[in-house]
Amino acid sequence: MGSPTDIPFVPSWLYALRWLPHGLKGKMRLARWLMSRALPDRPARIQVDGLQFQVPSTREPVAMHLVADGCYESTLCTALQSVLRPGSVFLDVGANVGVLSLLAAHRWCPQGTVLGFEASPQIFDHLAANAQANPHRALDIIHAAVTSHSGDILTFYNAPEAKFGMGSLTNRFGTEGIAVPTVALDDAVRAHGIDRVRAIKVDVEGFELGVFQGATQILTQPSAPVVFFEFNDWAENRPEQGVRAGDAQRYLLSLGYHLQRLDDFLAGLLPGSEVIETGSADLVAIRHDHL
Repeated sequence: MGSPTDIPFVPSWLYALRWLPHGLKGKMRLARWLMSRALPDRPARIQVDGLQFQVPSTREPVAMHLVADGCYESTLCTALQSVLRPGSVFLDVGANVGVLSLLAAHRWCPQGTVLGFEASPQIFDHLAANAQANPHRALDIIHAAVTSHSGDILTFYNAPEAKFGMGSLTNRFGTEGIAVPTVALDDAVRAHGIDRVRAIKVDVEGFELGVFQGATQILTQPSAPVVFFEFNDWAENRPEQGVRAGDAQRYLLSLGYHLQRLDDFLAGLLPGSEVIETGSADLVAIRHDHL
C-alpha cells in the first residue's frame, strides 16, 4: 500500500451524487458507472464532512457509499447520531476502515471516547492510515478480534477484495489464515478507565454472541448502552460450534434488553422480545431501563 500522498482523491464533482436521496432507485448503479469512468479500480481518498478516508478500491461498497451518501450505512449513521452525545463513549466493533469511528470521534462525541476494533490485518492498515490522517484525542484503534475472552490467539481469514470487509474467524473463502489476538470489551474499557458506555456497534460476520458474552459487565451497567448489530442466519448458524441463529439476540434478552429492527428504532416504535432466526436484519437492542 502506497503512502497517502500517492493515493489520489476522488474527483470532487462525483460528490454531486450526495444531492440525490439515499436509497433512490438506480442511485448506486449510477455511482458505480461514474466511478468506473472517473477513477479506475484502485485505492483512493474520499472527503466526508471535512475528513478524508482512504479506501482500498473505488469499486468496493464502502467507497461507493462514502462518495454517493457521505457515509457508509447511512441509516445506521443517522441512528448513532440520535443516540450519541458530545461526551459519550462509543465502541465500534468491526470498525472496517473507520468510517463510524472517525465520524463519532470528530463529529458525534468529540469530548468523549471512541474505541475502534478491527481484527483483519488487511483492513486495519487502512483504519490506521485513516486515524493518522484524521487524528483526534477521542479515538483509539485496537487491532484485535473481539470475543468472550482476552489474551487468546485466533486465526482470522481475510475475504477476497470483491468481498472486502467480510473476513471472519471462519474460513468461508478458502483464504490463508492470520493469527490475531483477542480482547473482551469488558477488559478493553477497563484498561481505558471507562466506566460507562453509551453505544456499541457490532459487525463481526456472525460472531456477535462472543462479543456480547465478553461485554456482560458493560451490558448490565446502569443506563446500559444501546447496541446496534447485524443478523445474518447463514453467518450465525454454526452448529458444529454449538451456536444457532438468533443466539446473540437471546443472550441480550437474557440481560434485560429488548429488540427491534433499525428502521423501527428510527421510526420511534417500541422494541419487543421477538428473536429473528431466518434471513438478515439490522437490529437495535435497548435495555428496559432505557425505554
